Amino acid sequence: MKQGNVVFIDDEVSTLRAFRRSLREYAREWNFVFESSPLKALRVIKDQRPSIVISDKRMPEMDGEQLLRAVKESVPEAMRILISGDTSDSTVLASADVAHLLLPKPFEAQELVEVLERAKALKHIPISDAQRKLIGSLQHLPSLPLVYSRLKEYLVKADEPEISQLSLIIEGDPAISAKVIQVANSSFFGFQSKTDSVNQAIMRLGVGLVENLVLFFGISLQEPNQFDAGQAQKVVTLLEEMHSNINLDNSGDQIYLAGLFHGIGSLVEMDDLSEIDAIGAYLLKLWGFSPDVVNAVLYQSCPLNQEPLSTLTCQLFVAKRMASGHQSLDEISEEILDCAEIIVKEST
Repeated sequence: MKQGNVVFIDDEVSTLRAFRRSLREYAREWNFVFESSPLKALRVIKDQRPSIVISDKRMPEMDGEQLLRAVKESVPEAMRILISGDTSDSTVLASADVAHLLLPKPFEAQELVEVLERAKALKHIPISDAQRKLIGSLQHLPSLPLVYSRLKEYLVKADEPEISQLSLIIEGDPAISAKVIQVANSSFFGFQSKTDSVNQAIMRLGVGLVENLVLFFGISLQEPNQFDAGQAQKVVTLLEEMHSNINLDNSGDQIYLAGLFHGIGSLVEMDDLSEIDAIGAYLLKLWGFSPDVVNAVLYQSCPLNQEPLSTLTCQLFVAKRMASGHQSLDEISEEILDCAEIIVKEST
């Protein structure tokens, strides 16, 4: 069964041919449409209601941002990707409210494949069609921080990323730099000595974790009224205690990220708060987070609905309850035992 329609728009026919060659093996899963005319593409998009729209930025007939703005109005649930050779701060800011992702040009074919995989996974997030349209039509999407966008751009282009170059990018934002160093000095990761260097923090934590930390701290600093970073840190502290005491066999990185991002759905203003976990999972999958973290956030309020139940989800559920002041460590022991019994069965 086909996953859906994908529309590519670029006035350079040679680029469209390259798209077609790169994605030939995925034609059984997706219906690909290639258009060199933005105006014609808009008619196709309105008729076919694609899952993904990928547009070049600079085109003579219509600018890519204008095209995606029109797509946002007519098919808000579509995943919108802007491709541009200019990824300066002004371009990132201008595209933030119309594009879910900004891909630097030129790019690797694998980046397009990852977009297809994300779109496929998004379909399986149990969120209503109305909420999908709501997220897609927001006037101000939860935008990716500038430092994070620069970091992603460098990582995409560099065959072998240099720690020194990554450090320079992160150090462009002193507040985020300080937060990353603070995490590198956390007892969670078991380092005995302290560091005051972003370079050393990256070597300690690894590029993948630092990349996601930059995303978290960037969002919490630019959205202080919507995103409760203090609550997230409280949950992380409790997860740290649980992880060290129970000694469960799962990734410390994944636990840390689940704790930090568990409330990310609050970035989307909504009347029905019962869907906030699903909204958060949707955003994390859109941004490329691992299935383990996405599912932990999705089922954090109702872990027994997850099949199979994961250790990470149960840990997040318990830590969140404790952080909210519902129960103390002693009072929650019976609930932990219920969860622990299921965890043991799943891990043996």
